[in-house]
Order: sequence, then C-alpha cells, then structure tokens
Amino acid sequence: MLKIKDIHDRLLKDPAEYSGFAFLVAERVFLIVATAYFFSLLGTIGGFYLSWISTATISMLTYHLYSLLIISTVWFGFAWSEYLVYIYAPTRRYLSFAALGFLVIIGIAGLYAHISPIFL
Repeated sequence: MLKIKDIHDRLLKDPAEYSGFAFLVAERVFLIVATAYFFSLLGTIGGFYLSWISTATISMLTYHLYSLLIISTVWFGFAWSEYLVYIYAPTRRYLSFAALGFLVIIGIAGLYAHISPIFL
C-alpha cells in the first residue's frame, strides 16, 4: 500500500509526470488494439486464420475491432496533444481541448460511416 501512496503523491507533485503516464497508457492501448485489428483484417482479407477460428468469426471480430480502433485513436490523439501542450505550451491548456473537439468530430465521422449501414 505504501508503494501506491508513493506513486499517488509523486503524480500529484508533478503534473508533467501524470501527463506522460497518461500518454504512455494511451499509446500502449492504441498499439494493442491496432495490432489486433490489423491481424484480424489480414485474417479476413488474406485468408490467414487459425484452425479453431472460422473466417466468419474473424470477419465479425474485425468489424467490431474497427470501432475500438477509432475510439483508441481518438484517445491516443488527445493524450498526445495533452502531453505536447503541457511540455511546449503549459499556459495554453485550451489547445488540448481544441484538439479533443477536432478528434471527436473525426471519430464520430468514422464511427458514423461504420455504423450507418446498420440503420438503413
């Protein structure tokens, strides 16, 4: 428990460390989701599949991983912009929220293009 308290105190003392930590978490989640998505995409398009997973299952997995890819991309972009703003322009914190607004608009467009055939 002392280790968790030490980490918590360190993050509260130095906000730059918190920003860097959030960026690293977002980066790793994005890399895991992107790897899973493109691996399943290769399985769907290229015909590479494991013997215990059918091609239909892989294509369904690819379809659902696309939504996660868009969401993790928006999260990674926001964490990256927040990190850059904190490092290079700490007095202009509003720039990270402007980037979030831009990324959310792009993310909604990507998700709408993905989900809209369901509603037609």
